[in-house]
Amino acid sequence: MEVKKSPKADLERHKFVFRLIGLSIALVLMITVFQLKSFSDLPTQDIVERVNPDTEVLPPVVYRSEKAVPEKKKTVEPKKLEPNKPAKRPKKLVAVNKTIQIPDKPWEEVPEIIPGQSKHEVLEAIPFISVEELPVFPGCEGLRGEDRERCFVEMMWNHIQDNFHYPEISREMRTEGKVFVSFVIDAEGKVTQVEAVRGPDKHLKAEGERLLNSMPVMVSPAKQRGKPVPVSYAVPINFQLQ
Repeated sequence: MEVKKSPKADLERHKFVFRLIGLSIALVLMITVFQLKSFSDLPTQDIVERVNPDTEVLPPVVYRSEKAVPEKKKTVEPKKLEPNKPAKRPKKLVAVNKTIQIPDKPWEEVPEIIPGQSKHEVLEAIPFISVEELPVFPGCEGLRGEDRERCFVEMMWNHIQDNFHYPEISREMRTEGKVFVSFVIDAEGKVTQVEAVRGPDKHLKAEGERLLNSMPVMVSPAKQRGKPVPVSYAVPINFQLQ
């Protein structure tokens, strides 16, 4: 006996309907996915819409760590010591300062010395108390205090006046100016450590050193508390062409 299917059980005739149902389900799923994505953007959009349009929106600030650059050490140059400026004097007088110092005491000023200048034009000595007793220059024996000081300056001035010689090459080059010569009268009264520390040229500096090196031995050295002590001097000598 042959078995026959019922027409209601034949699924082939419903194939088109099943296909439409599948397409509908797929379409619904796609629409749902798009809606979910748009909903995820809504909070940000809502926040942006709440911002006042007049409010300036600053860009994000980015902090970067930079390597520390070592700070350069500043070099401090030693201050240059300048000689004391001479006080105003009559135009006829041209003078320079003479400074005196003993160990651990300040410099004191005394009159200037200028080769070729009359001894009557020497300015009055400025008193100094660097040592208790000044060296005694030959010819100043028996004098004390300011008299000994004044005699010392005049005798040194006379020595420079009588022995100075203007270097020929400096004369030809018309070189003039001050030569600062430092020297020490030691505890035996001898002139030592003569050095021209500054001058217009080497020839005038050499002449300044020669003049001080040729000074005689002191009759008596400087004394402090009764004991002989060395005393350092600095003499600016002004070389001028007539």
